[in-house]
Amino acid sequence: MVWGETVSDQTIEAGGIQLKGLRVGVVMQMDQRDYALLGQNFLRHIDVIQSGDKMVLRMKSGSEAH
Repeated sequence: MVWGETVSDQTIEAGGIQLKGLRVGVVMQMDQRDYALLGQNFLRHIDVIQSGDKMVLRMKSGSEAH
């Protein structure tokens, strides 16, 4: 069991890309405080290219970063 909450109107930045107004789930788990997962509400705006041990995030054409 883990504890968490949903928080609205948040700004998420990853790989130099910033999106505002997102709703995020925050999970409190003692042994994993330094980890985060990007949800679909962020990733639907992003092209993710992975090659070997490298992952590149890029705004999808037509998506609008804030």
